[in-house]
Amino acid sequence: MTRRGLWCLSLLLSTAQAEDRDPFQPPVIRPQCQLPEKADLRQWQLKGTLSDQTHQAAYITGPGGGHYFLQAGEYLPGSEWKAERIGRGKVLFRNTSACEKPLWQLSLTRESTYEK
Repeated sequence: MTRRGLWCLSLLLSTAQAEDRDPFQPPVIRPQCQLPEKADLRQWQLKGTLSDQTHQAAYITGPGGGHYFLQAGEYLPGSEWKAERIGRGKVLFRNTSACEKPLWQLSLTRESTYEK
């Protein structure tokens, strides 16, 4: 296939995948950027934290019985929530700048979950 043929094919595919959006309606926030529902928050539990001079990690269980070992800078699975700080018995998550409201915070502690 020639360059021109590839270019036409890519143009055709890209326009076919474009979504129509009403410019007079507010943009839809991607679900993974939103704060989890209260029922969903209860499914995430911090089981423990590990830290030394240079590394921090958290052991978390999630929905469906999933087990996750996260280090600072990694994302909560299936979301835009990044583990910003891991301390003794506490993990602070912040959603990324790709989200409409990047200042939301989610904090998991051994006892409960807090949101700001």
